[in-house]
Amino acid sequence: MSEFLIEKFLMDLLIIFFLFYILNFVYIELKKDYTRIKNLKMIYYLLTFISVLLFGILIYDFVSSNFKFIYVTNYSSRELPTIFKAFASIAGAEGTFYLWGMLILVFSLPLLRKIDDTNIRYAITVSLIFSFFFIAVSHISGLFKTWIEEFRDIAIRVNRPIEDIIMLYQQRLGPFDFKEGAFLNGRGLNPLLQNFWMLIHPLIVFIAYSLLIIPFSLAFSSLIKDFDWKRFSINYLRTGWIFLSLGIIIGGIWAYEVLGWGGFWAWDPVETSSLIAWLFLTASLHILERKDFAKFSIIITGFFVIFATFVTRSGVWQSVHAFGENPYNILLVALMINMILIPVLIYLFNIGKRLSIYLVLSQTIIFMIKYFRNELSKFTLFDLIIIIVIFILLI
Repeated sequence: MSEFLIEKFLMDLLIIFFLFYILNFVYIELKKDYTRIKNLKMIYYLLTFISVLLFGILIYDFVSSNFKFIYVTNYSSRELPTIFKAFASIAGAEGTFYLWGMLILVFSLPLLRKIDDTNIRYAITVSLIFSFFFIAVSHISGLFKTWIEEFRDIAIRVNRPIEDIIMLYQQRLGPFDFKEGAFLNGRGLNPLLQNFWMLIHPLIVFIAYSLLIIPFSLAFSSLIKDFDWKRFSINYLRTGWIFLSLGIIIGGIWAYEVLGWGGFWAWDPVETSSLIAWLFLTASLHILERKDFAKFSIIITGFFVIFATFVTRSGVWQSVHAFGENPYNILLVALMINMILIPVLIYLFNIGKRLSIYLVLSQTIIFMIKYFRNELSKFTLFDLIIIIVIFILLI
């Protein structure tokens, strides 16, 4: 019988509540049963509370050197100063994706006051789907995977006793406590990241990225039915611009101090992709009065925010920022395609609310099924059947 871990329990609870929210949203929009909107609010508050609580537990696991988790072992050690242990929680792809998903939930809270408005409800739901995507990917990437689970998986694949696998890993990671299921120490944090500027740089950048997902969601919602989305977006855009500017500047200072480039900028792929997002964001702030043009400028900005993350975590481009790799690159590519394809389809063909719900619901359900089957890197005939069945039901 596997050990009960509060981290895994809360993560599964998060995923279940995400599904509850999406199903409630679809029911409300298709049946026009607006009395259920209060359920959406309650589920959203629960999602936000659980996500923040779980992030706090993740930080505690790092500070307390809980090396039963692979992620903690890979980015921390007992010798690491406490402040670096805490910030090491977002040193890898798993932690940054989770942080991103959590921040989107938190930053969307002010919109809940207007959730009775159909357009705002759509925007909140789009933001929530982004949050679900990032949190699910963080979990699948192994945010709370234990060494015992890893050893069992390897032992089954190679058909060897689990003790043999542990002995091999002990040669690289040192003594293993069989009773606790944990190594006595971790690998430690990359020395390049043990710098004051790198304590705050990733956090500031992902605050900016999280803030910018919300205007994307509002602009997306306005394509389905036009409304004054700019009134709700302007503060997110301005604050996101400030944080993204700070993030780029602090990244340059870190590069100057640590990497020895002889300057603050070297057209590194990650720097450049973040700069492109910043340029589109700056342009968007200046053309907000240009109705449709402003919408798509915001949507393109959101696209380049995801693209910058893809460059950082995919390992496709050589970059000094590539301190971790995301094993689910295909998901980020699929997300970027959808971020452009769905708005274009809605705008050009006026596909309407019902088909918009279909596009969102079908892909979310497929993602959910593949999440629980741990097959996110594959697309099967079964997925195509789901898309067709949902389409028929909604038509």
